[in-house]
Amino acid sequence: EMKLTPDGSRVVFLADALVDERDELFSVPIGGGAPVKISRTLGAGGNVIDFEVSLNSSQVVYRADDFVDDQFELHSVPVAGGASTFISGSMVSGGDVFSSFQITRDSSCVVFRADRLADSVIELFSVPIAGGALTTLSGPLVAGGRVHWFKLSGDGSRVLYGADAEVAGEDQLYRVSI
Repeated sequence: EMKLTPDGSRVVFLADALVDERDELFSVPIGGGAPVKISRTLGAGGNVIDFEVSLNSSQVVYRADDFVDDQFELHSVPVAGGASTFISGSMVSGGDVFSSFQITRDSSCVVFRADRLADSVIELFSVPIAGGALTTLSGPLVAGGRVHWFKLSGDGSRVLYGADAEVAGEDQLYRVSI
């Protein structure tokens, strides 16, 4: 996978350039220069799975299983390299961040679905892109309920999401401020 930063200054890409079959995240300036590994050092069996670049071209948010194999978390790192920040918070055993995370239009927050508090109970969260306190955006869920999808509003201030929060198996539409 490869993405151009919105300002056109860099290319961010996944590659197993340093260890065979271990996908890590790299960044390289457009027009030349050496690629820089920007993902943190991964644990045994760890891989970067997917990533998004902020609209202001300053940060990359990526999903990886670097602490526990096959348990996915979110990290944020400057696009040109630097310290990677673990932003999704600790997970229960078996908990994961799912693939549909999004960065807000103002590049300040990341919204994601995860079963981080209870395995198989998928809730909606937001966190500052540089790390900090997580906010649970979804309300209480009935037994067996979960957040199925979400979409950021055009201005990035609200989240629309679908969940079977009140009656298991019956999806409802919800809106919440980030």
